[in-house]
Amino acid sequence: MKSIVENTRKKSGMSGRKAQSMREELRHLWTRLQSILPSPGESSLRLGFVSTYPGEGTTTMAANFALFLGEQGLGVCLVECNLRRPALADHFDIPATPGISDLLSGSVKLKEALRPSVGAGVSLLPAGSVPRDVYGVFGRGGMGHVHERLAGLSDVRILDIPPLASAPEAGTILRELDGVVLVVRSHQTRQESVEKSVATLSELGVPLLGAVLNRITYDLPSIVERLL
Repeated sequence: MKSIVENTRKKSGMSGRKAQSMREELRHLWTRLQSILPSPGESSLRLGFVSTYPGEGTTTMAANFALFLGEQGLGVCLVECNLRRPALADHFDIPATPGISDLLSGSVKLKEALRPSVGAGVSLLPAGSVPRDVYGVFGRGGMGHVHERLAGLSDVRILDIPPLASAPEAGTILRELDGVVLVVRSHQTRQESVEKSVATLSELGVPLLGAVLNRITYDLPSIVERLL
């Protein structure tokens, strides 16, 4: 966990206080989700991280939580589904291609796209080549097959999902999950936007398992707590 938190801090200019706030949010989330997370060797859990708008910190939180779970002894596969703003290859200093878009298009096999050991117990399936039709890549029904192939390789699959308000493919990806964590940017995301996102997740039939209030040291806001 420390490596990517520090890497994110250096690249974004994040202060030490904000980096510590992120660590506290990860611990809070870990405590909240412990009852549903599988033990090593049990059936694999599909967990997504999503926000309402771009720039709320979804990718950073998903990556850090994946590394955090790896440190707890779980086998984790981090899957980058945000093809509109891919960032994980840069975070982990690995080649950007091939990735999930290439896998879904059938141009590569899983073993070619999957990057093992980017952290303790963590493998990464990056975004890969950026297609012209992002929605079409996920609209062909291939995500179910990807999940089937990844199920035997990890205890938890963590998906970095594009924003609900700007990426129509988000709904297609979310329907394949066991649950989702909503990332909310402090002092930026309005209450009505949070309520709309929660309603959207409910309509999709995706359990909202928790929320992360990003970039401050406070606990979760009362509005999110009431909606969970």
